[in-house]
Formats: sequence, structure tokens, C-alpha cells
Amino acid sequence: MPRTIESMLAASELAAEIKRQGRPIWDERIRALRNDDAPFEKNRDWFVTALEESRWYRGQDLEAWGELQQLWDEIKDSETADHFDFCLDAIYDLADEDRVWIQFVRVAELDAENGVN
Repeated sequence: MPRTIESMLAASELAAEIKRQGRPIWDERIRALRNDDAPFEKNRDWFVTALEESRWYRGQDLEAWGELQQLWDEIKDSETADHFDFCLDAIYDLADEDRVWIQFVRVAELDAENGVN
């Protein structure tokens, strides 16, 4: 589903309603490593693995091979950052609809969280 003003407004309204109900806005958070010094392929693979291991991805009907699985299949083979970003934008849209927050965490930030110098 392409991102439109209408889809962004609907996602925002849904989040506001969930917040009014006192529930967490995001049903799940996917954290993928990112290292600006690593090759593109390494960062791509970290994201693909994080997505594949997520409850969100595993909860999909794999027999139906839906849009998320198609995007996963395409992004895992992306050879350029532009193609990766194109697929990621579509994945973000699906994640917003399903209340899933995708977060890229730099290795240094993760080290700091875990007390590693």
C-alpha cells in the first residue's frame, strides 16, 4: 500500500485513539543493528534478520505469501541502498498499519546501553 495523506492520517488517528485508551501505541518494536562503518550488505542483512525474527513477520500467514513476505524477499536481495530504501519505505507503511515500530540502532548506541566501552 503506497503511503498517501489518507493512510498517514488514518495511522495517526488510530495511534491517537489507542493512546486515549491508555494502551501502548506500538504492539511490537523491531530493532535492527546499523553500523555506518560496515558495508551496505552487512547492514541490509542485519535488518533482514531482525525482520525475519520478529513476532510480526512470524505471525504472517506464510502460505498466503502476502505483501510483507514479498517485500522481505525483495529487500533481502537488494543490491543498492536506493533499492533497499524503496523496499523499506513500503515495509514502514505496513508496519504503521499493524502498529509495529521499526528502529535502527547504531552499534555504538547498543554498546552504550549494555555498558560496553
